Amino acid sequence: MTVESVAAWIVVGCFATTGFLALLRALKGPTVLDRIIASDVFLITVVMVLVLDMIVHKHDNSIALMIAIAATGALATITVARFVRKRPEESAGSEINWSQTPRESGEGE
Repeated sequence: MTVESVAAWIVVGCFATTGFLALLRALKGPTVLDRIIASDVFLITVVMVLVLDMIVHKHDNSIALMIAIAATGALATITVARFVRKRPEESAGSEINWSQTPRESGEGE
C-alpha cells in the first residue's frame, strides 16, 4: 500500500463518519433548520466523496453530477429558509402545547 492509498482510506473513513452523523441529525431533528443543515452537510460529503474518487482514479466524469448535487442542496436550503422565515414561531424550535387552549394557558387575557 502506498501513502496515497492509506491517506485515501483514512479520508473515506472520515467521510463515512461525517455522512452517518449528518444522517443521524437529519433523522432526529428536532427542528426543520437542524434537518436542512444536516442534509446540506450530507450533500457536501457526497460531493467530497465524488471529488476523492476523481482524484484517486484520475478522471473528471463526475463534475456534472457534483454540480447537480450542489445546486439541489442550495435550492433546497433557500426554499426552506423562505418557508421558515414566514413562520418564525415554529422555526425557533419552541414547543407548542396543542393540548391547551389560549384561555387555559392564560394567553387570552
